[in-house]
Amino acid sequence: MHAEYQIYLVIISIAIAIFSACISLAIIDSINVLSKRMMQLRIVLAGTAFATGVWTMHFIGMLAVKLPMTLAYSPSLTFASYLFSILGSIPAMALISIKKKTLMHQLSASLLLATAICIMHYAGMASMRMQPAIHYDSAWVIVSILVAFTASYVGLNITAHWESNNKKNKWLFYSAGSILGIAVSAMHYAAMEAANFPLNSISLAANDGGLMGESLAYAVTSAALLVLLLLLFASLRVSRIILWKVLLIIGISELTVMLALPIITPAHTPKIIVALLDVCALIIFVLPVAWRVRLNGLELLDNQVLLEKNLEGQQVSNQLLSLPLHELTMQELLNKVLRIIQRVSWLRTLPQGAIFLHNAHDQSLAMVAQYNLAPQISQRCAKVDFGQCLCGMAASTLKIQHHMHVDEAHTVHFEGMQDHGHYNMPLILDDVLYGVLCLYLTAGQTIDASEASILQSFAVTIAELISHKQALEENQLAKTVFEHNLTSLIITDAGNKILNVNPGFVNVTGYSEEEVIGKDPAFLSSGRQDSTFYQTMWHALHEQNSWEGEIWNKRKNGEIYPQWSSITVVRNKLGEVKNYVASFADISLRKAAEERIHQLAYYDSLTGLANRSLFYDRLEQSILHAQRNKTKIALLFIDLDRFKEVNDTFGHDAGDALLKSVATRAFSCLRASDTIARLGGDEFVIIMGDLQADKESVLEAVQRCACMVLDRLTQSHDYHGQVLHSGASIGIVIYPDNADNSQQLMQQADTAMYAAKNAGRNTYRFFAKEMTEGIAKRHLMRQALRSAIKAGELSLVYQPLIDAESQQVVGAEALLRWHSAELGAISPLEFIPLAEECNLIESIGEWVIEQVCLQYKQWQQHDKFSLNYIAINVSVHQLIKADFAQKIQKICQTTGVATQHIELEITEGGLAQYPECIMEVLHQLRGLGFSLAIDDFGTDYSSLARLKAFNVDVLKIDRSFVCDMSVNADDAAIVRAIIDLAAALGLTALAEGVETAAQFELLKKYGSARCQGYYFSKPLTAEQFEAQWNDAECV
Repeated sequence: MHAEYQIYLVIISIAIAIFSACISLAIIDSINVLSKRMMQLRIVLAGTAFATGVWTMHFIGMLAVKLPMTLAYSPSLTFASYLFSILGSIPAMALISIKKKTLMHQLSASLLLATAICIMHYAGMASMRMQPAIHYDSAWVIVSILVAFTASYVGLNITAHWESNNKKNKWLFYSAGSILGIAVSAMHYAAMEAANFPLNSISLAANDGGLMGESLAYAVTSAALLVLLLLLFASLRVSRIILWKVLLIIGISELTVMLALPIITPAHTPKIIVALLDVCALIIFVLPVAWRVRLNGLELLDNQVLLEKNLEGQQVSNQLLSLPLHELTMQELLNKVLRIIQRVSWLRTLPQGAIFLHNAHDQSLAMVAQYNLAPQISQRCAKVDFGQCLCGMAASTLKIQHHMHVDEAHTVHFEGMQDHGHYNMPLILDDVLYGVLCLYLTAGQTIDASEASILQSFAVTIAELISHKQALEENQLAKTVFEHNLTSLIITDAGNKILNVNPGFVNVTGYSEEEVIGKDPAFLSSGRQDSTFYQTMWHALHEQNSWEGEIWNKRKNGEIYPQWSSITVVRNKLGEVKNYVASFADISLRKAAEERIHQLAYYDSLTGLANRSLFYDRLEQSILHAQRNKTKIALLFIDLDRFKEVNDTFGHDAGDALLKSVATRAFSCLRASDTIARLGGDEFVIIMGDLQADKESVLEAVQRCACMVLDRLTQSHDYHGQVLHSGASIGIVIYPDNADNSQQLMQQADTAMYAAKNAGRNTYRFFAKEMTEGIAKRHLMRQALRSAIKAGELSLVYQPLIDAESQQVVGAEALLRWHSAELGAISPLEFIPLAEECNLIESIGEWVIEQVCLQYKQWQQHDKFSLNYIAINVSVHQLIKADFAQKIQKICQTTGVATQHIELEITEGGLAQYPECIMEVLHQLRGLGFSLAIDDFGTDYSSLARLKAFNVDVLKIDRSFVCDMSVNADDAAIVRAIIDLAAALGLTALAEGVETAAQFELLKKYGSARCQGYYFSKPLTAEQFEAQWNDAECV
């Protein structure tokens, strides 16, 4: 026998199922934004609501059944069926709440819901305890299970679509709830179709006082009210607590208890017990409400704090965005940003911080703004490589570095540094790193999620400010370049209509900007090029996106002129033409210059290198090229060392041969794109163009070239069997780092070259600003030295030469001194090389010889004392003059001094440099009766054969060996060897720089004939010399 139904109760049961399903979905809506604890509570509530709906629907559906027997339900089995429903529904709701669900999640949730529905139904049917038992049609049972699973799966799929829909379509929600409710109802009535009640069946539960009639209605109504209670409880969300909802929950709770108590208590239970049970049950229902109210209060407080933080964060962002980018430099901007961030009230930072900018040229950060940092930190963190310390880690990982203490990751330490924390944020915008914000925190300070979110918004805002400031600077630079570029510029649209021109265009063509805007540039055409020329140009533009070449155009005044044009196509992301950008330069002057250069020749006739005219032309072109392409230029100014000596010694033919050899060798060191020119005399200049803007690569390329040139030029040069030696001094200047134009480049290259000469020659120096001071001083010295003799600023002092055996004075060395009225006392080490360089050494040398002869004659005439001779230092620049011997002989004759009283001292280095040339002069001097001495012997190279050929009289042992001989065995051995060498060659050994008795005693022991030094006397004026040394002490 199959059951019949009361239709209105069937409809109510289906509505309850759909209603409870919708309640469950509403409870777990947006569950993923809640805390873990609240998520778990919502899942339990949703599962309970769904299970209660299933249970309520089942028993209302059973109340709708019309059978000829009384039906009742066992309370224990009825309650068990409710538990089964809950145990299946809660896990299903947990799976449904997963944000990113897979197919396995959907199937598992559908299976759990179907299982909960089926178990609850068949457990509820079993609670009637029918005798004989209900017979079930297995086919309908399977159908009921499949219906439950299928409807659940469809409903959950619709739920997933609803959750993923940003607009939360309400029809999808109602559809999902309806299908889940239908899953419950359809399963119930399909299962009831499977049930066959025998006609003689009775419900044993009715005989045992089971739920039936009024009791069952109470139970079902209580369950429905519980569902409503759960709905209202779940609706108590943050900041939405409403008093009427709380009161309604309490009222419904009391109503639920009142309806449930008659069911669960015996018929004759005392009223006091019923009242106590009523109160306890009510407390149990209300306690969760009170707990939730407390949670909501705490959440409200947290929300208020968060709201205040967000409000202040918005105010800070507004302050940052209101900074005047146009009026501030990048450093000023970031310093203000740092001060604003430091004033955030809830951010417990130390009064310290910094902002770094990403260096686009390498993987490093540069500190641009800082506040109150220790000098050690400012110095060591001025540049931070990626991965170095916390700031570098933030830049390399693009992740926030929050460290509450100074730990091993904090690689920058200094003594006395206090413990502190760091919150370093990469400043990122559109996946581009602009820098790092470094905040100092008190040690141990934490940053919660809300604060981190606000700080992240600050970081984005700062990145935007940096991006906008850089864009402004780039736009300003582009505007400046456009307006002040020497090159004429035209910008047209895709239709080749002029949009903008720069002042260079106006200056060249004579047309104003207003006259050309909106016109086709073709109006400038002179007609000199035919249509084929322009067709070729446009073909190149369309195929290669650029064209460059010479065009003849017409000015406003009708004059036809040549211009060198470069046209570039600008395309959008789709590849469509957006603009054409043309730059051109009036090459009229260049054409005229070319004609002139063809007449005068481009190249130096001697070396084949570019001459001065071509050099300057190429330098200007290199500067223009560097301006257009944002590249650099290096200028290497080369001046040969001692070239004049080669000319004077070997003649001008030898000098010309040396210049040719230098040109060939220097040219072999260059790149194909470089230029080397001879400016005149022994001056050469190299232009290294198209150097990339990276400073390190520029320095490396220039240094490599300079070293190669020096290496090649220091190698000896052969001239008809004669060996010519020549080095070079190179001054280097970089455009645009050191100069803005060619004139400044040449001036500063010349300054750097003189710095190289002062550094010892045969080297190179890069230009530095401080060099100009040294050059200025050198210029003043040069000017002062030219008039020093006439001004009476030069003087002589005399140092006695002592016979070692008798310890008597046998002679004196004349030493030159210069006391400038403008510059004060100048060391001979400074002005003697300068005199050689300025060609003043000959006149000064002749003056010295003349003054020595006059002084010696004066001493002879007054019989003050008698000296054997006076020694005079002679420069190699004097010795290489062919008439030197005759000139000095004439001075001796004029002053009446015999040549045997004059000893000439020549440095060993000078003799080694020009041995063949000087040897003839030395023989002439010997023939005239002059004594000869080699000064500073032992400090340079002299072969014994040449030493013998020079036919000198005295070897002067250099003071560098004498000063340490008493404590250094090697120096003592060298001194002894020189003395022995002099004795073997029949020469006199004279030791310089004797300052102690121990040195003097060793020298006497080794056999040194003569000595000189402060041990005997410092250099004295003629008057002092006369006063200190008398006839008795002189020989």
